[in-house]
Amino acid sequence: MPTRAIVNDYVTRATEAEQAGASPEELREIRGWGRAKQGIFHGDLSQGELEIGQVAGTIEQIFSVDEIVQSFVKEYREAAGRLPGV
Repeated sequence: MPTRAIVNDYVTRATEAEQAGASPEELREIRGWGRAKQGIFHGDLSQGELEIGQVAGTIEQIFSVDEIVQSFVKEYREAAGRLPGV
């Protein structure tokens, strides 16, 4: 079943095989059994399937912690400035 997944060694190998024209049997062998359990429940970041959900397609930019904190402080100051008596 198609899944949005974090790109790791397993996903890279499966994608390359699919692009090279691997047969369904070859792809099933690469997938193996229990990839999702291996990644999600056992934390295998290299060979497990780590689903990231549909929201991943909406991410347009990744901010540093510094940028996020500066944004919080700026927004706080703007909001505090709109309060009466402040």
